[in-house]
Amino acid sequence: MSTCSINPVTHPQTVVSALVSVIFSSAMIYHVKALENQDKNDARMAIDLFTKSLEYLSQNKNPDINDYVIRSNIAYNYLIIDEKAALERLKEINFGGINDTVLALIYLQNEEPDQALNYSTSGIINHLAELIDSSVYMI
Repeated sequence: MSTCSINPVTHPQTVVSALVSVIFSSAMIYHVKALENQDKNDARMAIDLFTKSLEYLSQNKNPDINDYVIRSNIAYNYLIIDEKAALERLKEINFGGINDTVLALIYLQNEEPDQALNYSTSGIINHLAELIDSSVYMI
């Protein structure tokens, strides 16, 4: 039987950082299961766990777990439960147009072509600008 080599009394920061990873990983399992099965209960559980991981985020040491990643995953789970809530959440975290293409797709699926066109146009322009910016030094 293995024992934990980290003493929670002398290394509380490490324990809390590990806790964030455990909660986040658990949320990801429910997230994948919810997406695969379109299961609302699994999506709710994922949302609850992702929300709980936000509470410990300030002590997180894993650079792959951040506010945007967690909030994005919460929004994707809301697509299964409540699409309007998902749209609002995706708009809230649409920094620099990062969610423009997914917002366009959701609006297109909901037969709102004007909104879809606005977001898809913005997404295309942003991606084209990034492509030009990244390749200009190769010329």
